[in-house]
Amino acid sequence: MATWLGHQIGASDNPEEVLPGQAWRWNRVQFAGARRALIIVRSLPARTSAEAWRRLGLVPKAMLLSFGTKPQVPEDQGPIAFVAPVWPYLEDEGGLRLEVEDLAQAVAATDADRAEPRRPVPGKRASRLRMLGLLHKELVAHIQSAKAALRQKEALLPRPEQQWLANVTETSEATVHRCLTKDSSAEAVALRRLWAIAEDAEAVRRFDPNATQ
Repeated sequence: MATWLGHQIGASDNPEEVLPGQAWRWNRVQFAGARRALIIVRSLPARTSAEAWRRLGLVPKAMLLSFGTKPQVPEDQGPIAFVAPVWPYLEDEGGLRLEVEDLAQAVAATDADRAEPRRPVPGKRASRLRMLGLLHKELVAHIQSAKAALRQKEALLPRPEQQWLANVTETSEATVHRCLTKDSSAEAVALRRLWAIAEDAEAVRRFDPNATQ
């Protein structure tokens, strides 16, 4: 599966298996306007060892795709160009295929965001809405990964912990907790709906991202 994905993305050769049965790497893949390292992993647990991260060979232009949830790259291993679960970019109607254009746009957008200095967000409401949007995006990606796993007859992926969400959105656990429990805005209500879906296998199977916008 990793080899197939690599070829969809543009790799012309087979990958190096850098972690036996767990991770595969191509050194040079031309994608989204740049030459990149491509690493595909089954799933990386939160306590992945420093040696395992070293063997992945992360570089600034690397793309890291996972068959599990979004990997959390340690600060001493990044930043890298792009990190994401692969399931949101797969389509299985009429035969399995990778939505290459969607993936390329996401990678290019991440590159552009990193290249430009972040501007301060004016006002508390704008800042809160931005955080709700980031959390919404992470939960949608997780649920789509969990839905794909269920489709493959695998167990339901565990719901992300609030601390993990805080880390990937670069905020505090207290902020995540407030967004999930105390905020009364429409955006927060939609977020709480996603939070509930993420721990319900039947709700995950029926999940429609357009219904939670």
